[in-house]
Amino acid sequence: MDFGALISWLQSIWKQIWIFQTVREYEEAVLLRMGKYHKSLTPGLHFKLSVLDEIITHYSKDDTILLPSQALTTMDGRSVTVTGRVLYAITDIQSFLTKVNAPQQAISDITMGVIAKNIIESDFSETVSIKIMNEISKQTRARCKKYGVHIEDVELVSLSLSRSINLYKEAEGHL
Repeated sequence: MDFGALISWLQSIWKQIWIFQTVREYEEAVLLRMGKYHKSLTPGLHFKLSVLDEIITHYSKDDTILLPSQALTTMDGRSVTVTGRVLYAITDIQSFLTKVNAPQQAISDITMGVIAKNIIESDFSETVSIKIMNEISKQTRARCKKYGVHIEDVELVSLSLSRSINLYKEAEGHL
């Protein structure tokens, strides 16, 4: 075992037996006792029962997620590429950390689905209105609430007409 690995191992052992942990001002945490939720923790110094307890912390200030671009087709047949951004805040750290495996990925996936649904059910002229962004925010907010998240805003940061080529149909023409 090299010296670096030994130091890492000693640090992990120390972290397990140390009975105090600090939750920083910009974090919230959950205390798991023998692997089960015990209570939520706010910033400050907290006592834990050595190897029986685990404290999981997470940043709790407002955060954003820049969504990947999506190629969609509007109801009037226009091909568009859309990119969005989500501003969210954690409202229930227990739900955020224990009810979904990867909370930020869930927020991203839910928002992209809501954006896609609203774009494909609208004509192109409707996709550039503030009304559709408000509807997207409202629907995303409702779907993410169960994960302890409040969606402040969803905005479409890029919406452009795009040319779509169906490679399958192009290939058929050459057979």
